[in-house]
Amino acid sequence: MLKNYGIILASGIGARYKSDVPKQFVKIAGKTVLEHTLDVFEKSDNIDNIILVITPDYRQMVEEILLKNNYSKISKLLNGGDTRKESSYIGISSIEDEEANVLIHDCARPFLSERVIKECVEALKSYNAVDVAVASPDTIIKVKDEIIETIPERKNLMRGQTPQCFKLSLIRKAHELSKNDQNFTDDCGLIVKYNLGEVYVVSGDMENIKITYPSDIFMADRLFQVKSTLFPQSAAMSGIKDKVLVIFGGTSGIGESIADLAKKLGAQVFVSSTRTAAR
Repeated sequence: MLKNYGIILASGIGARYKSDVPKQFVKIAGKTVLEHTLDVFEKSDNIDNIILVITPDYRQMVEEILLKNNYSKISKLLNGGDTRKESSYIGISSIEDEEANVLIHDCARPFLSERVIKECVEALKSYNAVDVAVASPDTIIKVKDEIIETIPERKNLMRGQTPQCFKLSLIRKAHELSKNDQNFTDDCGLIVKYNLGEVYVVSGDMENIKITYPSDIFMADRLFQVKSTLFPQSAAMSGIKDKVLVIFGGTSGIGESIADLAKKLGAQVFVSSTRTAAR
């Protein structure tokens, strides 16, 4: 049986986050973002080994976190590269197996569910590449020089998340082919670009948000508090239907994800931002 490797990319410097330390070391609900993400993979019955790719300048801080938590599944702690692509390749190249299942995940998504991990591993039995995405509840527009060029059909659009999952041999080949290719968005993009096979899509979770901006930390802290509160979920879900919600800062990050989830649950949602008017 193939082993399931979780490669967690925690080597970013968080340029958009604009903090004294990378966002993976910011605390939410008493733990760093890195710890929350590691906890998900450590507790998963569908992950055998964890490979952690980090920012070299913060290696000592990471080692202290690992020692404190006594994680049992982390098999390698690797220094990342200058780009996400380099860091991904470093993680992939460290696996010695001839074949394996590889789940590549952004550390900045600490709300990943076991349901998504399980469905990704299951999908790898039939497909060599698997992405995770959610439907877009909003109209997406393509803009050039602040003018709309086209408005794609929303039914054909999804918002990508992580993990992105592969048979090891396939993602190795994709990175070998793209060694001199700097036009990189993500690992699944390489499979599509080089026509290496189909990429199956597993349905993600609206809660599987990526922490990008400082305001996301505040809202993430509240989400963790809500998740840890013991109350009947059915009551919480039914309570939001047909309600009117106004979300400030709801056009990006966690605010956008909260707005998406509220719409999905039947609420009438209005979002506001200093940058973009509500649609």
